[in-house]
Amino acid sequence: MRKNRHWLRGIIGGVLLGLGLGIGSIIYGITFFGPPTPWVMALIGLVLGILLVFVPAPWGRRRPPPPPARAGA
Repeated sequence: MRKNRHWLRGIIGGVLLGLGLGIGSIIYGITFFGPPTPWVMALIGLVLGILLVFVPAPWGRRRPPPPPARAGA
């Protein structure tokens, strides 16, 4: 059985990832894009989260086991 990924989880996860990267860039003084670096990081995280929704799950689809062989047949 394949587990579906929901787009809302991707958005929320991406925003949280982006905010974490933005806060980390503020704490460690990393400014790739100048003052709007935290906002850019949040946007990058949001885009990454949305893209990961469309990546297939690593476990994929598994075929069900074959039915047991009948003794009398």
